[in-house]
Amino acid sequence: MINLDIFGEAFLSGALNDQSYLLVGHTDNVGSDEANMVLSWERARMAKAYLVENFGIYTSRIQVDAYGETRPRASNDTAETRKLNRRVEFLRIDQYE
Repeated sequence: MINLDIFGEAFLSGALNDQSYLLVGHTDNVGSDEANMVLSWERARMAKAYLVENFGIYTSRIQVDAYGETRPRASNDTAETRKLNRRVEFLRIDQYE
């Protein structure tokens, strides 16, 4: 898993110059669909805020979206596998579209 600080440092180093990213929040299936959508949106929004506040990344270079529980990475059958579904994915916009 990528750490937000590593991503932020890569932005500052120039390794990610002129690239924009979509941060997509995800959740496990515990809770209502609506609550999970809000939670996944907040998860992505907070990751963006952290990068902007701590690394000075322009807000225009980072967009956010949310999928709630609709795109699990792993089974939601156990607490251990549900953890894998609570995440933010970083997608380069030119590769996402």
